[in-house]
Amino acid sequence: MIPLVALPVAPHTMLALLQFIEQSDSALAPGELADKAILAWLESRRAEAGRPAVPVLRGYQWKCLFLPEGTRLRVWCRSEHGYAEVVGDRLMHNGLPVSPNQFVAACSDTVRNAWVEINVLMPGEKAWKLASMRRREIEAAARLAGDRNNQPVIPPPPLPFPPPAATPQDCASEPEDDGFGNPPLIRHGRLASHALSSAFTEGRRTNTVDRRHPNAPLDRRDCY
Repeated sequence: MIPLVALPVAPHTMLALLQFIEQSDSALAPGELADKAILAWLESRRAEAGRPAVPVLRGYQWKCLFLPEGTRLRVWCRSEHGYAEVVGDRLMHNGLPVSPNQFVAACSDTVRNAWVEINVLMPGEKAWKLASMRRREIEAAARLAGDRNNQPVIPPPPLPFPPPAATPQDCASEPEDDGFGNPPLIRHGRLASHALSSAFTEGRRTNTVDRRHPNAPLDRRDCY
């Protein structure tokens, strides 16, 4: 038999446990149920401890430029370079947290534009790059992304409207043929062709003189 030990529990916790046992009709005694709850809690904590921790990206935010931890900064100080490094979320120079402007002032004893004075070397890089150049690259990328998001969507050209379909009334008003076996479509085409030919002949006759005989009388329309 396993010896039992007493464990102090808050009165409201014991009351909640007894109410749960009564409502759920559990066959376990309060001590057995508390023992199982403690073991389950220990198992969950062990499982959480075995999970790999999510890495937290730390660094120093300089305006639009983020400097991850381990980034080095360099500025020319009279006859040599001065250095600063990002440790955690702070920029450190000679053991003191500084801002980029304070770093430049500490190295040159004058107030200068930190963007054009500081060179930056980020973790994994081999070449130093001027801070102002990095800032221009970030701003150009932001403008490019904004232009893509604001690009208007050109709608496709509208489709041409189809010709109106013939209604049953239109078909009923047309005779099936013209007495010569021609359907309405062919008859209309011949009528239009005949009208065009007549107009062309009439125009030639009104603009020319009848030369069939020298003494032939002129048409009155030829005098106008």
